[in-house]
Formats: sequence, C-alpha cells, structure tokens
Amino acid sequence: PTSQIYKVFVGSEHSFSRSQSIYLKLSHRFDKTVYEDAANQADPTTGATPSGVSVNQGVTMFELGFTWGG
Repeated sequence: PTSQIYKVFVGSEHSFSRSQSIYLKLSHRFDKTVYEDAANQADPTTGATPSGVSVNQGVTMFELGFTWGG
C-alpha cells in the first residue's frame, strides 16, 4: 500500500512565569492509504474483485496543558 499523511495544527502558549505556562493546541491528521493489489474476495453485491481501493481516516485532537519546572 501507499500512504499519504497530512497534519495541520494551531495553538497558543501563555507564560505565567519563567517556569510555568499553559498551552492549547488544536490539530487534525488526515491519512489516505491506497491498496493497489486486487482483493482476495469478490464484492458480495456486484461480484467484482476490487483493486486500487483507498481508505481515508482523520483524527481531530484538542490539547490543553500546563507546564512547570526547569
């Protein structure tokens, strides 16, 4: 299979002191995988054996955190 991955994010950080800060981050990751070989089983509806099937999936995450120390 061949895969492509794209990731974008935006975020911000606010420092309270030299050793303490809070941050937030919003990110989205998109994965696309293409399987180029023919499938092992035929499609039960059409009877065709698919090839070149692509699978897309995405994940969105929101992070909120606090850091302290050195």
